[in-house]
Amino acid sequence: MFEHSFTEYLKTFRKPWFDRRVIKQVIRGVKELHAMGFVHHSLSYDHIVFDAHPLITKIIDFKSVRPVESKDEIEFEG
Repeated sequence: MFEHSFTEYLKTFRKPWFDRRVIKQVIRGVKELHAMGFVHHSLSYDHIVFDAHPLITKIIDFKSVRPVESKDEIEFEG
């Protein structure tokens, strides 16, 4: 099991450098999900968990994952 939820992290021990690393891993995970042809329709802080040592971030709760219906669903800027 993972140590922390992202919601818990935001309430307790935020550090900007750590935020960036977690967010980068989440973006990578979302891009991989999109590359497989799926969209996570309920991605929220509660659906992100991580271990701090070493930093491993995971997206969870795939009950709302659906196949991509149009390219507009997965366009990502940033």
